[in-house]
Amino acid sequence: MAEKRVVIEKERSEFKQILLKNPNFFGTVAGSSFKTVKKMAGNTKYEELTCIGFNPAQDLLEATVQIKLPYGYGGNLCSAGTTEYVRFFADYGAGWEELGIAGFTIHDLPNGIDCAKKPNKPLSYVVTMPIDPKRNYCGTPVLPKVRGILSWNVMPTANPLESPVWGNVLDRHIQIRPRPKLPKDIVVAVGLELGKKIELPEEFKHLELVPIPEPGPPPVELGDLVKLYKSGAPGKAAKAAVEPHRMGFSQIMTAIQSPVLDQTTVNEKIAEWKGLGLDWVEAVAAVEKTSGNTSYEELTCIGLDYNREWLVGTFVVKRPSGYSGNLCSPGSIEYVAFWADWDNTCEWKYLGRAEVKVHDIPGTPPDGLCYTAIVPVDLDAVRQPCKTPRIGRIRAVLSWTAPPS
Repeated sequence: MAEKRVVIEKERSEFKQILLKNPNFFGTVAGSSFKTVKKMAGNTKYEELTCIGFNPAQDLLEATVQIKLPYGYGGNLCSAGTTEYVRFFADYGAGWEELGIAGFTIHDLPNGIDCAKKPNKPLSYVVTMPIDPKRNYCGTPVLPKVRGILSWNVMPTANPLESPVWGNVLDRHIQIRPRPKLPKDIVVAVGLELGKKIELPEEFKHLELVPIPEPGPPPVELGDLVKLYKSGAPGKAAKAAVEPHRMGFSQIMTAIQSPVLDQTTVNEKIAEWKGLGLDWVEAVAAVEKTSGNTSYEELTCIGLDYNREWLVGTFVVKRPSGYSGNLCSPGSIEYVAFWADWDNTCEWKYLGRAEVKVHDIPGTPPDGLCYTAIVPVDLDAVRQPCKTPRIGRIRAVLSWTAPPS
């Protein structure tokens, strides 16, 4: 049986030539004097922007792009290929601001079935954009909306409202790392408490923007979390209350993973929890039944940034509470561990794990806050000549408070 010939539509194979003759051929340029010939925008047949996330500790925006087909990208790995571009914008509440553009080269790669009997498409790539975000102190979370515009082979314009022909637009919310506290923050907070505007005396005005040195925030004890969560999350109704086995998860996991069972310690924990109005036994049982719970956080994308040689896991924090304290507290940690199967043998090799701090954030939007976890990877160890593409399998595990095994 003859192999089926692949036919790539002219709108793809002759894309640049078409735009050189008529920049508005597809009707994507608002106010253009050129006539629209074929209306087309946001076509994700070949590629799609699926996730945007932010790493607060490193001020890195990252976008995951899925490549869906084995053809349509300008040639194999031994050719120049084509480019996928992502332009980023941020809205802090006063409209879109451009952040910059990143990209990666893509090629035609044949379809295949991996050792787990699954298709090797889509392929997941990541682009990274360092940013210098606007900040506030920990008492005022900064949660901008970020927009990514993916465009194949033509850079997206600086217009955040313009759709690409090949590619798509994606919006997500992120959380910015706070800056140090300043004397002016204390003045504003006191003024709000008193219900009137106050100012520093003139002789102290020069100190308004001098960071206040302070020790790290004290650890949050279980009793503090009970006061914080039992009647409901800050600013939320009682239905948003955090379950006891979530509040005390760290204590429970420490006891479960302890190599020695100390009955005295167990009895002390039972008494301590009872004094706080909690049931230790019920909470332990609830943890034992909990597996793969994504009601608080969920891993949504993983991909490779081969320009920077690191793996990226994007996850969403879904709730305003349940993360052990606000931005002025130590909060808690989301762990993302990575494994790779570079040789398609269905044997996983551990690559390492990343840690991302998360906190209770009142005003968390309904679609959640998106974060990224990053682990460097040595690609030199697995490179092959361009005539023999290597497509690796990656696994990632997200775990809150307790590191994955």
